[in-house]
Amino acid sequence: MLRLNSLLAVNLCPSAFGPLSAPEGRSIVAGVMLGPSTSSGRRPVQADQTEEVPVEVRIATLVLDSTYGRAVVGLHARLDRADHNGWAAVADAETGSDGYVRSWDDRHLERGLYRIVFDSDSYFATLGISAAYPEVIVVFRIRNGSDRWEVQLTLSPYSYSTFFGSVEVEPADPA
Repeated sequence: MLRLNSLLAVNLCPSAFGPLSAPEGRSIVAGVMLGPSTSSGRRPVQADQTEEVPVEVRIATLVLDSTYGRAVVGLHARLDRADHNGWAAVADAETGSDGYVRSWDDRHLERGLYRIVFDSDSYFATLGISAAYPEVIVVFRIRNGSDRWEVQLTLSPYSYSTFFGSVEVEPADPA
């Protein structure tokens, strides 16, 4: 039995709530506040500055197509982790026949700031559809707590929705 905690569901629409604002010298990209500007004008991503405690977690990733009501098969996804130089690639994979990225099931991750970049353009192109979002980027933070997290993305050609939460796996009842 699965029990979901820390439910966070977001339906992203560029003008749904108007522009986001950030303190002077900072900016917000994809809902994440970035650090102060550098001399080049680029805003570096700030990795978590908290004291490192050895925590290993796992992440489950599921992608669904809300237009056709099915799992998205063959969608390329890249998992990145924030470091002091920006984003570093951790893993590349594709969704399987059930919509999950199974090759990440046994990957242990450390606490930190992560993002998954989904290549939605290629997926919709194989269906003969032009999509509004060529990529969907989901940024999330893993902190202490659950040892298993789930990122779910629900796609359609002109919108997407995300879920991020902890998943606790309870042992099956032997009866």
